[in-house]
Amino acid sequence: MKAIACGVLGVVCIAALSADAEITLSQSTSTAIAAGNSTACHVESGPTKENSYYRRFHLADFGITQPFQVSSVDVGIESAVGGGDASQSVTIRLTDSSDFFAGPVATLNTSVSDRSATVLNFPIAAAIYSGDLIVEVFSPDGEAAGETFYIGSNAAGETAPGYIRAPTCSINTPSTTASLGYPNMHIVLIVHGSLKGYTDDPLTPGTPIKALHLTQLRDAVNEARAVAGKPAFSFTDQPPIAVKATHIIELRSALEEARSHLGYDPIAFTDAPLVPGTQVKAVHFQELRDAARVIVDGCQPITVTNPPQTSFTEGDAISMNFTQSGASKSAKFSIATGSLPSGLTLTNDGNLTGTAAPHGSYPVTVKATDFYGCSGTGATYNLFIHAAPPSISSFTATKSEFSGDSVTLTAVFSNGSAVITNDRDAGTIVPTSGTPVIVNPQSDTTYTLTVTNATADSVSTVAQVIVPAVVRINELNANLVGGCDLIELRVVSAGDMKDFKIQERTGNAGVFELNFTFPSFQVPKNAFIVVHMGGSSPTCNGAGASQELVTTVDQPFSTFPGNFDNAYDFWVSDAGLTSSDNVFTLFNTNGTMIDAVFASDDPAGTSAAPGTLSAAAAAGTANQWSPAQSTYTATEFRVNAVDDLNATSATRTGTSIQRINNSDTNSKSDWTTGAGSTSTWGALNPGQSNF
Repeated sequence: MKAIACGVLGVVCIAALSADAEITLSQSTSTAIAAGNSTACHVESGPTKENSYYRRFHLADFGITQPFQVSSVDVGIESAVGGGDASQSVTIRLTDSSDFFAGPVATLNTSVSDRSATVLNFPIAAAIYSGDLIVEVFSPDGEAAGETFYIGSNAAGETAPGYIRAPTCSINTPSTTASLGYPNMHIVLIVHGSLKGYTDDPLTPGTPIKALHLTQLRDAVNEARAVAGKPAFSFTDQPPIAVKATHIIELRSALEEARSHLGYDPIAFTDAPLVPGTQVKAVHFQELRDAARVIVDGCQPITVTNPPQTSFTEGDAISMNFTQSGASKSAKFSIATGSLPSGLTLTNDGNLTGTAAPHGSYPVTVKATDFYGCSGTGATYNLFIHAAPPSISSFTATKSEFSGDSVTLTAVFSNGSAVITNDRDAGTIVPTSGTPVIVNPQSDTTYTLTVTNATADSVSTVAQVIVPAVVRINELNANLVGGCDLIELRVVSAGDMKDFKIQERTGNAGVFELNFTFPSFQVPKNAFIVVHMGGSSPTCNGAGASQELVTTVDQPFSTFPGNFDNAYDFWVSDAGLTSSDNVFTLFNTNGTMIDAVFASDDPAGTSAAPGTLSAAAAAGTANQWSPAQSTYTATEFRVNAVDDLNATSATRTGTSIQRINNSDTNSKSDWTTGAGSTSTWGALNPGQSNF
């Protein structure tokens, strides 16, 4: 073969080369060996220690963009002095990588006889596919045998640096000669080889097929068979002179035997099937050659990229694509690990399609296999199908009238199981949708309904039950000086006073009738609440007291002399109670009338205000006064009312109208008559005891 010197200065004319043309790779301007120009790790007595010398060739710098076949290496030797046998051991290694420690693909253990200032050629073969070639010349520790080895070099110039590694001298990684203080030590290492491929490469559709192509294809197939441990293949009519379909059929069969042995799937040729007598095309050669190279060179990395969306709801229509990179010619997708739900299918072209069902977690790994049987996967695709989302249509609670009252909770929900919890204790209820359950809250309670489906998705809502206190009107005085009138309430059962309302007559504030709604606050059993009129009056509330919501001494008497320390004091802006004929009514949180008092200034009177009679009718209808009637005449009202409304004392410490026992018959028999008894604001009245 004709040798073509390419790359002396890193410049080549590769486009003109054919596969059998020799190529020389060199980074040296000159191959002359200069005496005393090289260094090595050595002992004082002269023998050299372990040394490695390198050159790294990036094939693209030489215009080489396809596999390269190394055939030999020229090594410059400044001096080699053997021990007793007049020879020095050396090892030449070729690495198919840019990484010095990637591991050699070819190794030659040899020896060099005593010599100096020479360049020796060492045959060594290796195929380089990565695009980078590292040549290493290694000389072992020669101290024991008295051996000396110095690589050949000169100072004439180089296009890339040479490297030295010498662990004994603490040079543990390959370092440039310049970095070690020897900038003019330009190591002479030259590589000879050729392109690895068809002589008339590349074949394209319509290119004439030559017998030489067939021979080279046979060699590629036999190289693949050798990897599989199979004997070399020979044509039935070799040596072929004309290319026939039979040759390709035989080569294909020989290659498939090797591929099958190594676990590869059969190749489906693009222009298959070939039968004797059909025209042979360039594509048949290319596909066979590439399939053979895959076995010898290994597969290119193939990576699968998953769709971005992983979470769906049962019943969703799905159509998404897995993609790949690195596959040759084509790719077929399949499930490598895991399994898909029954509602979904992965097509050969990577489309995940179907209906998301049934619910659950489906981690799968998808594999892409190319035309030549190479495959690769991506990260696990964590497909999750949520069950149909849980839904709450309604969650209601009936109203409580008192502590321990029966309250009905009704939950209407779907797509999951439910549990009801509360903020008072650890108790739970497992309801059925639409079926009421009974609870008996002792105090204000928030009930939480949580519905959870089969994939742990949940929704929640709440229903709050306000447990109202049970309260009675216990004492009143509508005759105090300055309109500083008082009404006392007594707590029969503990609870919340939220939205309780105390009013006189119909509660028409427009005609100055008391109409006061309490804020939310908790009161204990046997507590007292005193409602003060004239809250904005300096006469009644000179200290500016406001409402007591926590204890009865939030605003103590010592600072707020209008207050009573044994009662929750509430101040309203009403200018005073009507002291002629009146009806006092009390409503709880739910708007239910729970107590009433008819009061009059003259039981023998024959008239009553329309507002009084209207309020009396409402109280009678609610069975909160006796006799319980839906209407009352003025005479009926006065005969059955507590008196005497305007006979009580004009001072807080004087007499007042008082409830005289613990019972509540909803009649005037429960109350004092005439001027009443000495007031007991914030305390039990005569005849009463704690509940």
